[in-house]
Amino acid sequence: MNGHYPAPGIALGPALTFGYIAGRHLAEGGVVAPAAGVLATV
Repeated sequence: MNGHYPAPGIALGPALTFGYIAGRHLAEGGVVAPAAGVLATV
């Protein structure tokens, strides 16, 4: 890309993919972040 920014929407694909995978993980009962100061065991 020779140091040029290709397009304003270039980061949308990876962001949508990450959101999709994270949503699927949570929907199937993934680990939820614990409250502050509480240790979680997996």
